[in-house]
Amino acid sequence: MSKRPNDAPCPPAVKAIRERNDQARETALEEIRELRKDLNLLERILTGKQKAGDYSPFDLVHSAFELFRAASFIMDNESLAAGMEEETVRAKAEDVLTRAGASLLTRPAGWHWISPAGEMHFLGKPGEVEKAAEKLAALIEPVRKKPAAKAKAAPAEPAPAPAAAPAPEPAPAKAAESAPAKAPARKAAAKAKAS
Repeated sequence: MSKRPNDAPCPPAVKAIRERNDQARETALEEIRELRKDLNLLERILTGKQKAGDYSPFDLVHSAFELFRAASFIMDNESLAAGMEEETVRAKAEDVLTRAGASLLTRPAGWHWISPAGEMHFLGKPGEVEKAAEKLAALIEPVRKKPAAKAKAAPAEPAPAPAAAPAPEPAPAKAAESAPAKAPARKAAAKAKAS
């Protein structure tokens, strides 16, 4: 199953269905135990190890029918719950798209979003709502780089002033344009290391 846009919990209806399935599962397991007992008793009667007494073959059929009912209930509800979860995820993704201003166009077909800069972005095919929402989120919130570690503004101990250091020569204009300017704190730290 695809990821949910906001990692939202499943709807209360799905939780209720799952709880009812757990109850039906317990009932089915109990019926399986009863069916085993009935089958063992029938085997002892048919092999002659025990007399029939008040044994009714209907107990066997009844247990099997109850087991069938519980198992079919569980399987039907599981498929219903899975469908509800998928539809909830799709609806939430569609809501995210529409709130952000994306549109489902017929020509060119698919989900499209126009950025504040006026660029039109294709987000996904009409049936791929979740993928379109993920792509929109990536466009709106681009991956941010970790900020560079900042040097301390002032060193813990004052660095001794260099004795009569010649003034650095100004760099040529082309070199100044291509090289990024260093922060004053970095220059001070570099001078302190050089001394």
